[in-house]
Amino acid sequence: MAPVETFRFPHRGDAIRCRIQRGKRSKTMALRVSTEGLVTVLVPADLADSKARQFAKSRAEWISSQRRYFATLARAFPRKEFVSGESLKVNGKPYRLKFIPSTKTIPFCRLRGRRLVVSAPGPHRARETIINFFFDQTLSKVQPILKRLGPSLGFPTPKIKIVDQENRWASCSKNKILRFNWKLGMVPPFVLNYVVAHEVCHLKHPNHSIGFWRTLRALNPRAEVARQWLRQNSGLLRII
Repeated sequence: MAPVETFRFPHRGDAIRCRIQRGKRSKTMALRVSTEGLVTVLVPADLADSKARQFAKSRAEWISSQRRYFATLARAFPRKEFVSGESLKVNGKPYRLKFIPSTKTIPFCRLRGRRLVVSAPGPHRARETIINFFFDQTLSKVQPILKRLGPSLGFPTPKIKIVDQENRWASCSKNKILRFNWKLGMVPPFVLNYVVAHEVCHLKHPNHSIGFWRTLRALNPRAEVARQWLRQNSGLLRII
């Protein structure tokens, strides 16, 4: 494996650190900024380092704006430490976490009144147990929506997978498998309905054409409100 090439350059008093990622299939250059503010320059395999550096520097303002955006999200949506008193949303409603350290019972996570109770040996296992809880929550909520929406567009209930993704809520593959992020177990029902409708529409329209948006709005009248909610709460993708 080729060594990872990194470089830094100054911009408005900040030192922007980048890594160059080469791809045999890449034909053009592109930039990716992670939620942690790490910058990746995606380039063709035979491109000179100097051109990759020049490309990143030419997009310095955009890189800085993305890094500021993710820094703002990090302050608004800090990562959870899995201690009692923290707040987590389930189906859009806030619940207080109650952590019960225990090595004598099988780890569990369940709702009790307005609390999300998790029992596990320590924070790491508590995290795993909470994630498993949201996997089940998301699957149980997505399935009935799909059974309702799929036939309305002339499709049988598609195959689905609940997955762990940090940068997207859901996706539709070329072989028409729908993937939903387990963090959708945190969002309000009207938002989940929108996300499922969005992916169902991709069964008919593989891209975001005018026909896609027309079909989506007919299927989900609250699409614009839900899209705005997702933009404002995208920090949920990184809190666990």
